[in-house]
Amino acid sequence: MISARRHASTVVTQWPRSQPWILKTRLPSRHFSQAVADEQSEADGKVSTYNRYAAETPLAKELDSLGVYRRGVVWQTAMRKRLEAEEAAESLKQQPATKAGKGGKIKKEGRTKRATSGLARLRKLVAAKSPEKRTEIWETIIDAERLHQQKIASLRRKPGSKSKLLDDRSPQAAKIVHEALIKYDQGKLTEAERLKLEANLARITLSEETASEDGPKNGASKVSKASKASKVSKASKASKQTPGDSDLKRETRSGDRSRIHVVNEKLCDDVLKCIPSLERHKGCDIIDLYPGTGLFSQKLNDLLQPRSHILLEPEPEIYQKFLEPILQRPGSRLVPKSGIVWDELNNILKPEFLPHQKIQERTSGQAPTRNDTLLLVANLGFFPSKTYLNFKSVVSLVMYQLISAIKLRNLVQKYGLVRMLVWVKPPEADTILPKDLTKRRRAAVEAELLTEYIAEICTGPERMEYRAGLNRHGTIEVHSCRRTLDRMRESGLKIPDGRQISKPMRHVLEAEAAGQDLPQLGGTQIKKKGKQNQWIESQDSEFDKGISRWLFLRVSYAQELLQMRKEAEALWVEMHEKRNLLKSENPDPELLHEIESIQEKLDSLSTEWNNKFERYSYGRGGMHRYLDELLTFRMDPPVLTWDRRPVEPFLVRPEEFYPNIPLSLLDIQPKAANPMLLENGVGSTRHGDHFDRILQQLFSQRARPVVRIMAELAHGAEEGLDLENLESFKDPRLGGAILKGHDVVRPATLNERQLMDVLVAWMNWPFRPSYAELAARNRDEDYGDDA
Repeated sequence: MISARRHASTVVTQWPRSQPWILKTRLPSRHFSQAVADEQSEADGKVSTYNRYAAETPLAKELDSLGVYRRGVVWQTAMRKRLEAEEAAESLKQQPATKAGKGGKIKKEGRTKRATSGLARLRKLVAAKSPEKRTEIWETIIDAERLHQQKIASLRRKPGSKSKLLDDRSPQAAKIVHEALIKYDQGKLTEAERLKLEANLARITLSEETASEDGPKNGASKVSKASKASKVSKASKASKQTPGDSDLKRETRSGDRSRIHVVNEKLCDDVLKCIPSLERHKGCDIIDLYPGTGLFSQKLNDLLQPRSHILLEPEPEIYQKFLEPILQRPGSRLVPKSGIVWDELNNILKPEFLPHQKIQERTSGQAPTRNDTLLLVANLGFFPSKTYLNFKSVVSLVMYQLISAIKLRNLVQKYGLVRMLVWVKPPEADTILPKDLTKRRRAAVEAELLTEYIAEICTGPERMEYRAGLNRHGTIEVHSCRRTLDRMRESGLKIPDGRQISKPMRHVLEAEAAGQDLPQLGGTQIKKKGKQNQWIESQDSEFDKGISRWLFLRVSYAQELLQMRKEAEALWVEMHEKRNLLKSENPDPELLHEIESIQEKLDSLSTEWNNKFERYSYGRGGMHRYLDELLTFRMDPPVLTWDRRPVEPFLVRPEEFYPNIPLSLLDIQPKAANPMLLENGVGSTRHGDHFDRILQQLFSQRARPVVRIMAELAHGAEEGLDLENLESFKDPRLGGAILKGHDVVRPATLNERQLMDVLVAWMNWPFRPSYAELAARNRDEDYGDDA
């Protein structure tokens, strides 16, 4: 164990009072932990001691030059005021000096008419997020453009007129708007055409251009001296509030500073080497959400050569130049939308953008098929995390909705089972890929039921490092890595050269090289010898002896209970086989006596096991957590998706991202789920809707027995469902409980077979409440992240 005097920054467990030698967690990495500290320091107005935005690669340096992530810099508004002030001062110098004592007047060459405030409307259009708002702005723009063209035509019919028409838009922007008017009058301004025009507008810098006046030929001439002179009065005031010359030279952009970008090419190459199955997606359609700098998107495009690549980038004015190499390729298109707003994503999922994709129609009892011609890629890395309602991170909500789309067959999953590659912060991967039962919640359970696998290709140190006292037992991690290594060798996969792997995997490789056996699953890791005993005794004299001794011996206690359970399983299997023989045509009379004898031994063992469980337990949780981790790992297949991973993640470096916050890449492959889960909505049997309510009820009380939780869901459910007599609830080989008492089935340990058995029992119960009654009962409950 590690003393707190040596590691003062560690957090200790307050149970029942301070125990400094019980390690709770460990600071994972200098970069990540310092970044968190800097974020808090900046919030408090302190100067940061660490440069979180260190530029290690040319791409990172180019990002840094934009100034998006800088604090305390002058933005474009102030720069524009400075330019206006300089322009007004220059026009003042060019005007002739007036004679003293006489009021000089500027000769007017004619009246100037401002035909449109089109620049302001275009800015509102680009900045608008709601589709309804953009539609309303488009209508205003088209009406104004039609009036503008009428005035131009009127002026051209009067060649001798001195009146001039002022347009504050750039020639490129005016051309795009005029094109929209023509298509609108021809009835060809579809949603796809509008999005294309908006993308073209987003590429243009919508800043204060030199105003153009309508002339005899093309309506372009210089602004009159009178209009320039009107700005002179503002020159003095504006010059006092303008930035310095050094700030003017720096090209800065205002944007979302919480976004994290991949900026290292070798990382992209190593990631793609670990996913050889991407070869089956060559020539597919790619939907890319938040591509940002587009380095990973470009590498993926090089590998797959897609027939179409749709980039949904909400800030094209910043990242347009980074995405140009992709946009120059055939089939690539930039759409200035946020892909995590489902209304905007659904506007892309149409034949105008995906002409080769066909929606797989829903058929009762028939599961969708895998669609390798479509691939979803998303970068959902944000620091600090964006919150939403009761969710600590909006990314957790988006991840849950992406998984739920497989069941509901909406979003991209309406085209079939579509693979997804998603970049997230390592802690947010726990939403659908937890590494232990304490983090297994509703979203993770649905991911287990709806995906063939979820592979974490790479990750950061805070998720990779084993933390004593917080993660599950070390021998479980070692045996899990051993199985993963076997699967990797079967698939021909290996960790890229120069990449670091987890400590348990290193232990497996070292034991294999030395010809040693792995430690026994759940075996005691701590050996009390010599000076260690003396150290323990000294600690016991300072702290509570009961809790310190229990924490030290907990592993051996759990191993003893697990061994007793294995003996009980062997007795139960033997008794089960003899009962099957008793049902034959010519049963042996002695079988009945043998069954009774085995039952007596099982009852005696059950009583002894429960007594020891109570004696060994400390606190409310008791020994459940430790035993549950071992039992769920021993199931075939293991309960957690993590223990079925096809590849071991490798460690990324903070400098491979900008800002220097590591990300994890999740490879999500949906599967054909149980047909009952796909029955959702009006017109179906609503099996899936009922399952949502059952799952919500179960995982709001994860530590209680399943039988009692279901009894609270409806009156008479305990007797009507009779869950204890289900085969999966009483067969230890399927995850059932046989020792009674404290040995019960709880939500934290439910596997897929047991969950489906609960759903079948619920739907077959004639007195179950309707879905409307269940929905009305839970409508006021808000489970936040647990949901």
